[in-house]
Amino acid sequence: MDSDDDLISISGDSSSDDEDDIPDVRTSRRSSIARPCSISVAQLRKAVTATRRANHIVGPANREQLMHIGEQHADMDGKPADRIRTAYMERSPILVPDLREMRGEVKLYFHPPVSKMNMAALESYVYWTAKDLDWTWSGLDGLAPKKRQPRGCRGSAAPGGRSRDAPVRQKRKPTAYNLFIRQYFAENYEDRDDAREIFSEAVGAWKAQEGRRAGRKAGAAKAKATRTYRAEVLDDQRRNKTKRVATRTKRNRAAQQDEFDRRGEDPVVQFVRRTRIPKKRRE
Repeated sequence: MDSDDDLISISGDSSSDDEDDIPDVRTSRRSSIARPCSISVAQLRKAVTATRRANHIVGPANREQLMHIGEQHADMDGKPADRIRTAYMERSPILVPDLREMRGEVKLYFHPPVSKMNMAALESYVYWTAKDLDWTWSGLDGLAPKKRQPRGCRGSAAPGGRSRDAPVRQKRKPTAYNLFIRQYFAENYEDRDDAREIFSEAVGAWKAQEGRRAGRKAGAAKAKATRTYRAEVLDDQRRNKTKRVATRTKRNRAAQQDEFDRRGEDPVVQFVRRTRIPKKRRE
């Protein structure tokens, strides 16, 4: 019904002069919305549906709103945008039924059903619509983020920034288990084989290798402990030898001094020591 269409407000596509005067408000809103990668797929699909309705991609729309949709998508790159521009926007006059037909083509080219979009497609959709179509994505405000978020999600840029591409997810490096299973499948899997049986065999082979690896690790740990023990024993022996040498030297010097004092009690020795001519020092 066209009478009710005028009551619908445009959340992200209006190009009025009032919105152009407050760019700082848009920036603050953009920085406060939840990142698409931080919420669940169900929440993101609901936000996409709501934002499409707010921007009149689906639902009721009057002539002005349909013209705005055509102008936005005609300015994009690619053959679909050229089709919208030449087949509809450059025609004069253009009727409302033609505009509704144009919106159907816009939905077909640029806005696929959310049920057929996976998480990566939804994230990319949010970012390019925010950049190219100037959608604000206020439907992401207040959504609780997931406890476990993919790498690179926290601290990523919000939709509507400098880039129209979603942040690239940082994939984890494959573990030794992943590499082993992949190599086992590459060497043993054939077209008519049951993948589950091959996978079970691969897991069994991994466990057997894991046992051997655990034995090797245990042997390496034992050898390392032995080397550490021997090093500690040798260090203790060096320290004890140093102590023994120092004690023996001290004891020998004390014994020599006692013997010197004992002999000095003899009068003959005392006479010899008093009359002994000291050796000349070398000049």
